[in-house]
Amino acid sequence: MRPHYARYKEIPVQNCEPGCPHPDGEVLRIILFKKDQLLRSHAVKHFTNTGEEKSWKGVMPFGSHLIIQLISDLENIECPFMERDWHDDPPCSNCRRFTRCSEIMNEAEKAYLDIVEKILEEGASMPRYACFFSDEIREYVFCTVPDRKIVAKAALDGDIYNLMTCHSPLGFKSVKEICEKQMEKILSEARSKNIVWCNLMNWKARTEHADSAKKKRKKGKQSKKRSSKKKAHGKHHSKGGGSSFRKYL
Repeated sequence: MRPHYARYKEIPVQNCEPGCPHPDGEVLRIILFKKDQLLRSHAVKHFTNTGEEKSWKGVMPFGSHLIIQLISDLENIECPFMERDWHDDPPCSNCRRFTRCSEIMNEAEKAYLDIVEKILEEGASMPRYACFFSDEIREYVFCTVPDRKIVAKAALDGDIYNLMTCHSPLGFKSVKEICEKQMEKILSEARSKNIVWCNLMNWKARTEHADSAKKKRKKGKQSKKRSSKKKAHGKHHSKGGGSSFRKYL
């Protein structure tokens, strides 16, 4: 029987290891945030963080005007999260502006949910996900990192997962670095016990092909840079700069 939740999804999951709770042909049953307030909090937090913008656009292109307008509208209704001295997560759970905010966030929430669903689908089909019991939150957890700099985590509630977060961790240069960090966190949370890695090779490193392609791109850029320097013959050029919407933030 299909659960009656507005954001309930069934994500096809690729089987990979014996003991995995999602055998081949089955699905990941998940709710993309049970609570509207939690969805709102994550959409506000991650869509107004310009450091994550590139990762979101890599999944599903959207105009920068959406973020600019979103920030402007939230500032106009005096959203606490937009205050310069605010350092916590958006206080959507008990915010008196929630109703007014709903119209502003409608388009952004839809875009965020579309991205979340695609991230889950990609991570489950690679496959690169882990299932484990977290001693930290005392729940079974599903965590995935597809071939993007994005992490999605969900906690098991009965026989259905409830999405906890989907974000792009800052300060990491590659998917490989994020995978290594998430593996450390999972081992710590689970105290290295009863972890099902689907599959372990995909967690440990990206494919040799991806690493080789990255090296070739870097080598090509260096070669092009050397060639440009030779053509300049010692001439100095001023470095131009275009206006960025970030100056309005």
